[in-house]
Amino acid sequence: MTTATPLCVDKNPSACAEIGPDVCTLLIDFAKENCAHQCNVCPTPSVPSVQVSTPSPNGYVLLMKGVTGIGTYPPGVTDLFGLWNSTKTINEFQPGANSLTPNFPGHYKPGLSNNWPSLCLDKVRVSIYKNGVEKAFMLFNATGSDKMSWFTPSRIIDSSWVDLQSTTKQYFAMSQDPDFLREFYASQNADKSKCDSTGWMFISTANRCHMEAEKKPAFYYAPGQTSAHWGYNKPGVGDVFTIQGHSKCPNNVVLPTVNTTGGGCLYKGKLYHQGDNWEDGCDYNCTCDDEQSGHYSCNALCPIYDHLPKLCEVVIPNGQCCGHVECRPDEGGFITAPPNTCFYKGQYYGQDDTWKDDCKYKCECLQANLGFFRCKELCYTWNLPAVCTLNDPKPGKCCKTPYCPPWSGVILTYPPNYKEE
Repeated sequence: MTTATPLCVDKNPSACAEIGPDVCTLLIDFAKENCAHQCNVCPTPSVPSVQVSTPSPNGYVLLMKGVTGIGTYPPGVTDLFGLWNSTKTINEFQPGANSLTPNFPGHYKPGLSNNWPSLCLDKVRVSIYKNGVEKAFMLFNATGSDKMSWFTPSRIIDSSWVDLQSTTKQYFAMSQDPDFLREFYASQNADKSKCDSTGWMFISTANRCHMEAEKKPAFYYAPGQTSAHWGYNKPGVGDVFTIQGHSKCPNNVVLPTVNTTGGGCLYKGKLYHQGDNWEDGCDYNCTCDDEQSGHYSCNALCPIYDHLPKLCEVVIPNGQCCGHVECRPDEGGFITAPPNTCFYKGQYYGQDDTWKDDCKYKCECLQANLGFFRCKELCYTWNLPAVCTLNDPKPGKCCKTPYCPPWSGVILTYPPNYKEE
């Protein structure tokens, strides 16, 4: 007598239906036990299964996440660099571990981080978050790199800071520096005798300086648009550190991605839908960018004024969130900065205005209502073979131009919208 294989059914169909599709991604253990049919997780003993989720439309894959103050690691690992450098994984299948908030009290690293060649990565983004909001980032070109070689200044293609790409860096490495025991450390200088250094970002693993008081690991970043003077300026402090890779794998290759709601953008317990805008007190102005992936973006509600002249200050009227710049050139009174402008080195620029800072940067006023502008290096960085040269700038121009002799056979490939500056 042959016993028929029982059909795959939901043990608790009413609960599965009431919770809806989110039960399959947010309550994984409950779904396996009670909603096997609805979530298509029926047991198949003869074939091993792998837990995956739908790829995020923005193409980013979470490769590692660190949570501030958490000292639990896999055996043989004592810090986040050691976790990244090893083949160990942690909390790979724990619900909520791969969200971009510290709500799950543990670090996260999936097995796919150890299979770099199969990820088809063209970009890697290192970020520090606070309450689910990205506060600082560095974006690297990952093409042709491996797991340990992409974190170099020459591969930086974008960041939160206007001076990161152009400024000389004394220390820039994933591994701990020998003096301060900092990891993923991007430093303009690193004086061995004191804490009076400048830089952009680091993971703190020890209380070597007075500003490193938070429980370890702690995530520090320069809060403005340029490097921070750690000994004098109060650094920004995040609660989550992430490494995310941008995948160009074909659509039929499914990769685990950042944990999402699947039906909106979840922010501090409230669900928003695509296109919704909201304000978080006097801190942020947020938008739900993609409700399927749960991705939202938040910008500072008020402008951040860096390097104001000594005669200027930010004045915040009573009952308002944001201030405006007022400058006192003499005893005759204040001169108020025009509204909806970007302030840069003593000049004011309107929405979408562009300007050049000598032959160093090309800048654009992106959000005049917030005073937010972005500057990038004016000149394109060329990687030329030895037979080619960079000629001096033409009269009235700033940037050197590439030249390859006709006999070399080298065909120059210019970036999109390239023009001589």
